[in-house]
Amino acid sequence: MSHLNNVTGFHPADVLLPKEEYLERWCVPPVDQHTSETEFWEKLEREVGGAPSALSLVLPEAYLGSEREENLLASISGKMREYLARGVFREEKDSYIWIEREQSTGKYRRGLLGKIDLSLYDFDPSKKARIRATEETVPSRLPPRIRVREGASLEFPHVLVLYDDPGAALQKAAEETIRTTAREPLYDFRLPVCGHRIRGTLIRSEEAGRIEATLGMLLENSFLAVGDGNHSLAAAKALYEKKAKDPGVSAAEKNAARFALVELVSCEDEAMPFEPIHRLVFSDPDSLFEKAKRYTGEKEYCFTALSGGKELRFTIGANDGLLPVAVLQKFLDREGFTVDYIHDAETLSALAGAGKGIGILLPPFEREKLFPTVAELGVLPRKTFSLGRAEDKRFYLEGRRIR
Repeated sequence: MSHLNNVTGFHPADVLLPKEEYLERWCVPPVDQHTSETEFWEKLEREVGGAPSALSLVLPEAYLGSEREENLLASISGKMREYLARGVFREEKDSYIWIEREQSTGKYRRGLLGKIDLSLYDFDPSKKARIRATEETVPSRLPPRIRVREGASLEFPHVLVLYDDPGAALQKAAEETIRTTAREPLYDFRLPVCGHRIRGTLIRSEEAGRIEATLGMLLENSFLAVGDGNHSLAAAKALYEKKAKDPGVSAAEKNAARFALVELVSCEDEAMPFEPIHRLVFSDPDSLFEKAKRYTGEKEYCFTALSGGKELRFTIGANDGLLPVAVLQKFLDREGFTVDYIHDAETLSALAGAGKGIGILLPPFEREKLFPTVAELGVLPRKTFSLGRAEDKRFYLEGRRIR
């Protein structure tokens, strides 16, 4: 590993990819999407059938707390071993992948796949780590992820890690490297479910000097911020720390557990929208609104609620200068409401219209405020923003051995 890699915490990886004949049904959306729609995952399972798929290697959050959760937890590690034995994967050693991912707008988000050093990552905002969370981490969400990873021989991540790059310097370095090597894309196909195109180009570690130097420059006075998948990384970190202290775990396994595969994306990439994450509250409107009236402060924050096909307004009083999402989340937590987090307004409206809860719409989060706000406050409230709609997320595609 070069000195620059050790400083940035981002390294080339031995990347696993499903062989071409399995690509058509391999990729599925992240498990933290469609969390109130078990029917979405059931339909996807029927479409995949018995074909090798990342769906067999992950635990959709829609099933948390159900009997299905236990069944999936029991089967995931076995499926990983089965796929390895069947020769489902090909492996690209010691490499990065430059990814171009079509979004629902038709624009292409660009990112660099590699692995991060979990010893440099921490979700505790007081640590000011080189790699840090952007939002509050909820400890109760970690155990299922830890259980999946404990028995896993592979990881297939949906993690997007942000870097601050107003001049698109890393993109320019990657594209110049690809032009110099004149390498053809490693893959180029349309993703199932959303139908968007994704293209990946291999960059060997020995070809990546310009990229690594640029990233080192960008991080000289900055940090990497986890945009999507923080709870997955927190689970990986917890398991790494457990293995690091265990004298019965080999040095090779400890080293494998020290890293996690992620995709780096620029915070300034306009192809990647910063979408608000809305709230679906399991309550009746009268109870919600009555409790909100009890909260007073320097400023009244106004919110729009969706219920029974109507838009209703209510306010929560709090101190001035707070983010609206922080005011709302604090109120919901204090009053003990059960909440789901919905990633687009259309889905929220449909769920609220079907009587599944009260939808609360949140305003967008301004991307240019992300790094300054995280640097100042440590972390944002949990589920403050989402990097695009569900169909624009990082789908499960590339993987890595973790044993």
